[in-house]
Amino acid sequence: MTGSRTLVVVVLRGMDWESSPVAQSLALAGAPLAVCVFSNGNSKLPPVEGLIEFSREDETNPGVGPRYLQAARLADERGDSYLLLLDQDFQAELGWWNCYEVAVAVHPYAACWAPRLYHNKIRLSPFSVKNGYPRRSQPLSEGLLEARTHVALNSGLLIRTESVLMASHELTQAPLDFSDYALFHRLGRAGASLAGVPLDLNHDSSTHAKTTPEARLERFAWFCSGGRAYCKLDPLHAWSLWRWTLGRALKLALIHRNRQFLSTWKRHFVDAKPPLGST
Repeated sequence: MTGSRTLVVVVLRGMDWESSPVAQSLALAGAPLAVCVFSNGNSKLPPVEGLIEFSREDETNPGVGPRYLQAARLADERGDSYLLLLDQDFQAELGWWNCYEVAVAVHPYAACWAPRLYHNKIRLSPFSVKNGYPRRSQPLSEGLLEARTHVALNSGLLIRTESVLMASHELTQAPLDFSDYALFHRLGRAGASLAGVPLDLNHDSSTHAKTTPEARLERFAWFCSGGRAYCKLDPLHAWSLWRWTLGRALKLALIHRNRQFLSTWKRHFVDAKPPLGST
């Protein structure tokens, strides 16, 4: 595997390319990686030159899934075997790309490879899933993990181009939080496996970030909508997702002393009404 066979995909949300941690991290990769950059309309994009192969502003906010699919089609046209999905806040030290090279060499037949992501010393990714519910505290076994029972967050995920194209239906159905679940739902159905990358990274999660109650409410609406969409993809997990989303609604209602989180849950999860605003 070489860097020339990989296309990096970055989706910017309210952050300019030049000031983003991911742009700085790519400069430290230790290999020339081609990059595809999307924006939701309020970020300054880089010009298409050098390693920037594609740069597009899309104010329609289709979500990350459709953008990953568009990047996968571009990668397929270019002859790239892999996509590297990076969050705008992705941070890694000098020479980090070599860890991915090592991971693919050790497990060449995996469908995807993921580093371990932490927030406040708590592992966020990868994690086990049981009945549709995340089990982040459950220890991970060494070697390959079954995509059927595990999920890795999109940020830092190296995945075969063909695997992304295979998940076209799933990636267009579940927004935001559940785009990860939707992707691994399809990988699991295909009997695919997930391999680890020998790299521990800090991950700034929007779920834990300080924000206003109004912004939290809007974000929660998308969480509920994504959960409802995932229920349609995998009805067997509907009850678990019902409890998960309702539990979060109750927790947020108590934290912010705002009953609107419960009405938001009913509107966007129970009644399946799509939210308005940006994704």
